[in-house]
Amino acid sequence: IFADAGTDKLGSASGSGGGINITSRDGFDTDIGYRGAAAFGQQVNENWDWRVGVSYSNFLKNRSSLSFSSNSGSGSGGGFSQESRDLSYLTGDLELGYNLKPSDHTDLRLFAGLRALNSNSSEDKSGLISSGSNFISENAKLDSEFLGIGPRAGLDFSTRMNDSMIGFSGMAAASILFGKLDQTTNLSISATSGGPPPFAIDFGDSSTTTVYNLEAALGVDLHITDSSVLTVGYRAEYWDSIRAEDKTGSGGSDTTLAHGPFVRFISRF
Repeated sequence: IFADAGTDKLGSASGSGGGINITSRDGFDTDIGYRGAAAFGQQVNENWDWRVGVSYSNFLKNRSSLSFSSNSGSGSGGGFSQESRDLSYLTGDLELGYNLKPSDHTDLRLFAGLRALNSNSSEDKSGLISSGSNFISENAKLDSEFLGIGPRAGLDFSTRMNDSMIGFSGMAAASILFGKLDQTTNLSISATSGGPPPFAIDFGDSSTTTVYNLEAALGVDLHITDSSVLTVGYRAEYWDSIRAEDKTGSGGSDTTLAHGPFVRFISRF
């Protein structure tokens, strides 16, 4: 699941004032998604290993809506707006690890390497405003894609309760990714008689962007055999600047916090 750490994407209007009254608001809630990952590595010697991994995260469309009424100006009116958005991203990791053993039942692995990221996000917005006998309709679609690569470093740890089957494990990592962010925006407005003439505009933007990523996980291990471990736990990922800036006037944040439970199986051979 994921939630945004940012401003209300429907704008800053709230409550009532200036002749505008919010009649109903259904804001973005916590979205539901999924993540799948796989990794393969080799122990070179007692201390060193290498590992490659890939993961894919996808979140279902999240929707919000807003209705309002107005009694200012030359007459009364009102309107509504609604918005939906989605997000998916694919990561690939290549890392070199150094293994330590602080105690007989504890393992610590320090790693560093490269992370590649391809993310895609979209937002669809529509609204209808009435003023007297006039109606104005607005539709906007924002698509963005990021493709980049950069350094990543972190640590893994695991500990086992003496010779029992139960243990604990976790990880923490940070990465800085440098790449290109492409954005395309489609905007159209139409109105009845007495309003502005209809028009549509498409514009795009491409810029060099730096994306920051933090991730952490903690779980309980079940040692099925000496070489097979089943883990159940909770993980979180924070992404900064993974999406393009909204240029259609409703503001919003480009930061994303994804978190949820996970199940993992590790086999060594």
